[in-house]
Amino acid sequence: MWQEPPTIGMRVISGHLGSVANAVCADLVVFILTRKRPALFRGRHFEEVIIVLCVRWYLRYSLTYRDLEEMMAERNLSVDHVTIWRWVQRYAPILNQRLRRD
Repeated sequence: MWQEPPTIGMRVISGHLGSVANAVCADLVVFILTRKRPALFRGRHFEEVIIVLCVRWYLRYSLTYRDLEEMMAERNLSVDHVTIWRWVQRYAPILNQRLRRD
C-alpha cells in the first residue's frame, strides 16, 4: 500500500517516492548556496571544514600533500595535492596566529 512520503522540511515535487530525494537534494543545494560562509573561506570551491581538516592534518602529522590527496580520494573527494599546498600556504599562518592568541 502506497503512503504519502514525509514532508517535514522538504518539498515534494510530485507524488512519486523518487522525487522526495530530488526535493531534498534541491533544498540542500539552495541551503548551501544561500548560507553565509566565513569571509576567510568565501570564493573557495571546497567546504571550510575540508580545508581546515587538510591543513590541520598536514601540520599535525607527518603527511605529504599526496598522502592527503589520497586520503581525500578515499572519502570520494577529488582534491589535488597542489590545492592542499595552496591551502597550507594560505591558512597555516592564520590558524597559527589564532591558536597563539588564545
